[in-house]
Amino acid sequence: MTKNKIPNEISPKKDSDSENSSTAESSGYASTAGSSGNYSTAGSSGYYSTAGSSGNYSTAVSLGNYSTAGSSGNSSTAGSSGNYSTAGSSGYYSTAVSSGNYSTAGSSGDRSVASAKGKNSIAVCCGLNCKARGALGNAIILQYKKEEGKVIPVMGIIGKKGLKENTFYKLNNKGKFVAI
Repeated sequence: MTKNKIPNEISPKKDSDSENSSTAESSGYASTAGSSGNYSTAGSSGYYSTAGSSGNYSTAVSLGNYSTAGSSGNSSTAGSSGNYSTAGSSGYYSTAVSSGNYSTAGSSGDRSVASAKGKNSIAVCCGLNCKARGALGNAIILQYKKEEGKVIPVMGIIGKKGLKENTFYKLNNKGKFVAI
């Protein structure tokens, strides 16, 4: 009996999915790790390290100053730690988190999340119904869609105009930040 699947459907992981996942690790100065396949994981540590993964439910984590983590696929996650680090993710329900001063977290895809925890950092989330948060003084950028279809980016600085530290915000239908 054949199961009918909706295109682009995301289904929970099953034991039989293990052949479609991979894991990669690396450590040391300028190290790189990459993995692909649903449920894949990549991790790297060391200055200038890079981790990348692709596939639904994938995860990439990179630790060290100037590190970069990137993931793509629905429900993917990217995290970086260290000064001047970058985390980027794409896909519906994706998440990017960056900690470290002068860091960047960017996420794209509807219902995605971006969080910047270090000083002088930025969290950017491009997609509808996204949310972002940051530490005091950080910038958060979200977008909303006007009735006529035009997409508008909106930026706020945590600590100004009532935006509170470490609180997630989304935009209402008028483009104003709302705490959630």
